[in-house]
Amino acid sequence: MDGSIYETARARTDARSSLHRRRRFIEPSMIGLTFLVADATLFALSGLLLAFRTELLTVGDAESMETGLALCLGAALFFGLCRLFDAHDGLKMIRRSTVVQLLVTLATMAGPVAGVYLICSVLSLQITWHGEPVLRWLLAWGIASGGGALAFHAMAHPMLRRWRQVALTGHRVAIVGSGEPAQRLIEWLRANADDIVQVVGVFDDRRGREPDR
Repeated sequence: MDGSIYETARARTDARSSLHRRRRFIEPSMIGLTFLVADATLFALSGLLLAFRTELLTVGDAESMETGLALCLGAALFFGLCRLFDAHDGLKMIRRSTVVQLLVTLATMAGPVAGVYLICSVLSLQITWHGEPVLRWLLAWGIASGGGALAFHAMAHPMLRRWRQVALTGHRVAIVGSGEPAQRLIEWLRANADDIVQVVGVFDDRRGREPDR
């Protein structure tokens, strides 16, 4: 049993070594960071551009303060929801289904705008939505940022799943030692994290044993 496990680990290492020589390994943390930068840029730019287009945000205009505050509040809610849902955790993004990833994206992009909308509604109870330009801008902001992010993730997430299938994402580990503890660790990795953890070698430098690869 012990030998078969080590032989399996070595065989998988040899099979993947040629793939690693041809393709670069992609760290999940970098995937998450890339998507975070893309989503944050889309969220902020869509809000800013729509605010300038509707003339709610004008350089040197003191009346633009509430629009600027709404932008800052929206940004704070965006990062808070991203943290709450682990929206840009690389490993979780790779493991999520496309539908779940799109739902998380919608929550983190449209949720902050909805939160700002509710706060503005509470602070402006005497003003209807149809007569308030700020709230109309928020609606356009939510549609633009949410729709753009959904389209981006819908196109990109299948690519992440393909990378997962060909073992381009995850963590590479080397196990130092042998015996029952190493055997249990390899079995656990194979049963619970085979898609994101690659055993690249099993090493034992004790005397009297043949070195492992």
